[in-house]
Amino acid sequence: MVVISIIAILVTAGAVIYSKVLANSRDAKRKADLETVKSALVLYRTDNGSYPSAITWTTMSPINNYLSVTSMADPRGAAYQYNPVCVSGVCKTFTVCANLENTTPAGYCVSNP
Repeated sequence: MVVISIIAILVTAGAVIYSKVLANSRDAKRKADLETVKSALVLYRTDNGSYPSAITWTTMSPINNYLSVTSMADPRGAAYQYNPVCVSGVCKTFTVCANLENTTPAGYCVSNP
């Protein structure tokens, strides 16, 4: 009985640790994705004089020429949020945000330099 109890405790502890490791790896992917998008947006602005007014995450349009990936998505399927600030059709600043699983606060954003 004691051996079974010890095994159950070890299995439970292992499952909890494993789920936290998975969440941390998904958070790391989200952060890396946002940094990649930020770099692509800066390059886009250099060539076009303005940030795009919207991004289509499934095709990465209009910044797809500045990326090596054809689509980008949150590991859990949630959409990243791209929020440009545009005046008279010219977008001069942006934030791109994702919701993280293992941090407080849960929101993580990058913005133009």
